[in-house]
Formats: sequence, C-alpha cells, structure tokens
Amino acid sequence: MKLSEYLKSRLWQYILKISVSLLCLALLWVFQMPPMLLVMIVIMMGTTFFVVELLEFHQKKSYYQELFQQLNQLEEQALLVHSILPQPKFYEGQLVDEELKLVYQGFMTQLRASQKQTEDFKEFIELWIHEAKIPLATLQLSLYNQHHLPAEIKQALQQLEDYLEQVLYFTRAENAQKDYLIRQVPLQQIIRQVAIRNQARLLNGNIQFIAPSTDVIVTTDQKWLGYILNQIMDNAIKYVQMIENATIEIAVEEQEKEILLHIRDNGCGISASDLPRIFDKSFTGENGRLYPKATGLGLYLVKQLISKLGHGITITSKVQVGTTVTLIFAKPSFYEVVQTSEDK
Repeated sequence: MKLSEYLKSRLWQYILKISVSLLCLALLWVFQMPPMLLVMIVIMMGTTFFVVELLEFHQKKSYYQELFQQLNQLEEQALLVHSILPQPKFYEGQLVDEELKLVYQGFMTQLRASQKQTEDFKEFIELWIHEAKIPLATLQLSLYNQHHLPAEIKQALQQLEDYLEQVLYFTRAENAQKDYLIRQVPLQQIIRQVAIRNQARLLNGNIQFIAPSTDVIVTTDQKWLGYILNQIMDNAIKYVQMIENATIEIAVEEQEKEILLHIRDNGCGISASDLPRIFDKSFTGENGRLYPKATGLGLYLVKQLISKLGHGITITSKVQVGTTVTLIFAKPSFYEVVQTSEDK
C-alpha cells in the first residue's frame, strides 16, 4: 500500500474538504475576522487534517500488509488467515474482517463435512474388505487340499487377497498410528510368514529362495512389517519369474546402531532414470510397460508405512543385474533410550 496511491484514491475527498474549508474561511473573512486569527485557523485545520490522514494511512497500511503477508504464507490455507489476524480498528478493515469471517465459517463447515464424508467412506471400505475376506478365506480353505486344481486358481485367490489387503492398508496409511502396535519381534518369524505366504508362487516360478536363520530382534509392528515385506517380495517375484536361474535372497546385517534387512533379486532391474521416482504414487516406470497390471501403489504404500513405523528404506538397482531393497531398523536399545527419556 503506497502513500501516493492512497492519496490518489482519496483525491475527491480532499478536494471536497478543501473546498468546504475555503468556503468557511471566506465567510469568516466576509465577517471581518482578524487576518492573524484566520492564519491560525488555517494552520490548525491543515495540521489536524494532515495528522489524521497520516495516522489513518498508517493504520490501514499495517493491517493490509499483515493480511497480504499471512495470505502469502498460508497459500492453499489462505482462508485460515481470519483466525490469526488482529481485529481491525477502522471501518473498511472491519468490513473485510467480517467478510473473511463469513468465508472462513463456510470453509470450515465444508471442511468438516468433507472430513466426515471421507471418514465414513474409509470405514465403509474397511468394513467391506473384512466382509469380502470371509468368503475368500472360506473358498481358500475348501480348495487347500484339492491338489487336482490348477495352481493358477490358488495363485489367483492369493492375489485377490493381496489386492484386498492393499486397499485396506491404503485407507489406513493416513492414520496408521491408530492401528499399529510397536513391540519387539523376531525378524525370523516375519520372514518365515512371508515365505510361506509366497511359497506357491516361488515353486511355480522355479525361483530359488534363500533366507537366513537369524535370532535378530527388531522393534516394529509385526502385521505392518509383514505386509511391507510381502509387497517387496511380490515385486521381486514379479520381475524374476521370466528369467532363468531366478533367485531371491534375504539377508540380515547388524551394525552398531542399526539392523539392515536386504531383499535381493536378480531380475530385470530398475533403470537409473526411474529410481528417484519409484516411491511416487501411481508411478510404474519402464517396468510398468512390461507388466501392464502394475498399479504403482505397492512401493508407494511401502514407503508410507515404513516411514510411519519410524524405519528407513533404500533401493539400489541395475538393469539386467537385479535390485536390492534395504529396510533399516534402529536397534532395540535406541527405543529403550527414547522410552527412558520420555519416562523421565
């Protein structure tokens, strides 16, 4: 807000005020008021007019500067500016403040309605998935011992269960802390569960699976880490099953402060141009063109969930050589130190 622009916008007011003032002075002159008194009146009127205009300009400038500054800082949340702006003390500012208040109230009403609708939809999806998994589990159980059935049917049922779980974890990813339970879990137990779950696919694809015998303990949520590891295994199986001598290897590495879980495969690999974006939502990259069923949600979910659990993840890869996914866990002693500090 510039002084020159402010004065220009009020030019007609100034002309009117000066005209009325000159008319009053002319009347006083006609009634033979002493010249010295007229000069004093002019000085007093001019000084008062100047001081009032200057104070009003400064007051408005301060308000609008803070308004625009807050709007620029908030960007997409600009409507929230009403809750942090000071109450204006001039009429125009009060009008703006009142309008912002109405817009803010409308925005908050719509936001609450939208949040309620989203929560209701998430609850419906979770309930639907749980209901859908019941007949699926019944079907899997009834077909489990029927060896004459094609392996493709059993594999398709397993994939259907995986897809249902993917949707379930996707809906829970935003509020993951409400669902997970952090405790010390044997890493061997989770690896074994994931291996058993993917046993049929490994055998059908003639994939050599190498896993360690380890007594390493990690502090995590067993269910969530199992899902994460299964997603990584699913990707590895998908990209090695078309090559000869396909191999997936899991290795555990203990360092001073961290535990590293490596999942290596000798599949097609990931191009260097795709690596920076592999955790982006819906990104499939060059490999996605080779496998049209790829959704680009698997690694996105893995990254989201692993971050919620407080773990780390890195991926290294080379085309036609293979890919290594590394999950990084802080040692249990780290969590014990944090817990002790919180208790104090």
